[in-house]
Amino acid sequence: AEETAATISETSAKAADAGKKNEKATPDLQAALPIVITADKAKYDSESGDFEATGNVQLVQGAQVITAAHAYGNMQSGDLYLREGADIQDATGHTHAGWAHYNFNSQSGELRDLNGQSYADHFVAPHALIQDGNLVVDRGGTSTRCPAQYHPPCVSVEARKFTVIPRVKMIAEGVKVFVRGTHVYSRDYWENDFSEGGGIRMPRIRYSSDRGWAIDWPFEYDLSPKLKAWTNQIYYTKDHYRPIYGLNWKEKVFDVRFTSGWFDNGDDDFDNTRWFKKRMDYRINLHPQRIDSRLPLSYNGYVSHGLWKQDYGARQQSWHSEAAFYLLHDRIYPFVNSEKLYLDLGAGRRWVRESLNDLSDHTNVYFGTLGYQFDERWHTWANYHQEHITTQYFKYDQPDRYKMLNLGVRYNFDQNNWISYLNRRDTEKNETYQYYVTLGHRFCCWQLTGTLKHTNRSNGDHDDDYSVKLELFFF
Repeated sequence: AEETAATISETSAKAADAGKKNEKATPDLQAALPIVITADKAKYDSESGDFEATGNVQLVQGAQVITAAHAYGNMQSGDLYLREGADIQDATGHTHAGWAHYNFNSQSGELRDLNGQSYADHFVAPHALIQDGNLVVDRGGTSTRCPAQYHPPCVSVEARKFTVIPRVKMIAEGVKVFVRGTHVYSRDYWENDFSEGGGIRMPRIRYSSDRGWAIDWPFEYDLSPKLKAWTNQIYYTKDHYRPIYGLNWKEKVFDVRFTSGWFDNGDDDFDNTRWFKKRMDYRINLHPQRIDSRLPLSYNGYVSHGLWKQDYGARQQSWHSEAAFYLLHDRIYPFVNSEKLYLDLGAGRRWVRESLNDLSDHTNVYFGTLGYQFDERWHTWANYHQEHITTQYFKYDQPDRYKMLNLGVRYNFDQNNWISYLNRRDTEKNETYQYYVTLGHRFCCWQLTGTLKHTNRSNGDHDDDYSVKLELFFF
């Protein structure tokens, strides 16, 4: 069997090379990996390319491992049939299919009666296609992050069609969201960008010592694949109704955002929360762009303009204009073959102008993070940020100190419980001005976190605030 497997592996490598010449293959698929097949018994016809393997069949292509009781196909055409079912394991998760066909030249195929897990998502579907390396659930399916076996999942999503682009995003069409088996709302289209950690957010209930109770529930509606309308409905027992509304237009290189609503403008030395309202605010974000494929550097930036009005004191308002440009270095791993120690570096420049009194200012921005992941439980980091304050009218999105050093550590007791500590230091005065201690617990699709915040104020006073947050989410 080992000798036969070696022959099949060698021939499959040749078939993969032939697949590079396939006109239907995309550029990303042209560097096809060889397949290694092992089994208790294997037969191979060198002229026709037909093969059959039975008993403990294992097919390995790169990080993907397929196990089955029986497999047959043709090495020249690249077809592989697993009609008695198969288990597919890769770097993102695992899938079980009751029947499967796969062509490793074109990286396309078909799966029937599938279920499994991708990252933290559990999914079930009657049928799926593999197209250009992407998984398309085309006859409806269900996805959830709740592993419950004896009751309906806390939160689950059903859709007419799922398209999963590995490590990039998932697109769902004809979406229905369920909470404990009860349909709560529907959407025509939903795009979950894995890199941004986005997704369908659910209600949050919070309590803090300075604001009292609060509840917020975000809603989104896709007007088109590129245009999204959204709102976050927020109510505080102390500060009352503070909603936010927006429109997002997303392109590959940039996105345009319109926002109107209430935002936290920090607090004063008497711990009174101050609010301001973006009556209208437009912002264009440039997504990170590679300078050159040979350089580990990229850049991004934004420009914004809007009417901001304070909700305290003289209730001043100003047309607030802002622009920024940043240069980013790819993550650096100092040790070869190890990603435990990492370094992120960046620098940029920021400009702000206020129509009120015609004031303008600018600053250089420098930032970097050095982190170390000891193991699955321990993670520690140090973050440095240097930036001048560029407006005296609004604290929103302004630095707390000119030179800040944040020191943090997190410990995971297990996959559902953790504790973290964050120390924020003013490096000019060489003193701690804030620290946070946070405890978290995960109940299936519910998450409960409690935070204690200690602040040393500029007037010499200090105080302790605490907050508790309970949220239901699917992302």
